[in-house]
Amino acid sequence: MLRQTDTATIVVAFWGAGAIDKLGLRKNWESLRIVCNLESGACNPREIEALMALGKGVEVRSDLRLHGKVYLTSKQVVLGSSNASSNGLVVEGPVLSGWAEANITSTEVELLSQVRAWCDVRFRTAGEITPAKLGLAHVAWNARRPLLSKACQLISSPPSGDSPITPPSIVLSWCNGTAPPQRTPSAFTSAHWMQIKA
Repeated sequence: MLRQTDTATIVVAFWGAGAIDKLGLRKNWESLRIVCNLESGACNPREIEALMALGKGVEVRSDLRLHGKVYLTSKQVVLGSSNASSNGLVVEGPVLSGWAEANITSTEVELLSQVRAWCDVRFRTAGEITPAKLGLAHVAWNARRPLLSKACQLISSPPSGDSPITPPSIVLSWCNGTAPPQRTPSAFTSAHWMQIKA
């Protein structure tokens, strides 16, 4: 669908490594509008940077309330549960090849019109992705990566009734709205973050 057009709107919350190539987005676009949820920490910031670098005609914004998944062209829409990633929980790659996604596609004119109006609102109200937001997204993404090994263990071999699950330590973090120019966790000081360990 996306490979056969030069105009599309993708309003999809979470993006993972390789999404650009899997969706066929690496080409010249007359207009490609993308809304993601960068603030969630479940978007791979490297993929968002690659989207932003696709060139003229490509606009990428972020909506911190977004959880929807809509792929829209002038003639077709796909609505469903599929993120532009393995999933929205920073688990990427073959580990999650067994997820059961549900999507519907339509070429019905009235539905296309309604979805286009919804996408237009999401795009208009989404915020600009600044270097500071990208810096915070890198920190959030890297902070969530340690959960990957625990999630993979649960998915590949659920515990038996005799072996209780020991939850990992969790650190809840939030930012005061400023960010240093570096994108490494060590660049962020206590002036940037507040944390609660659970």
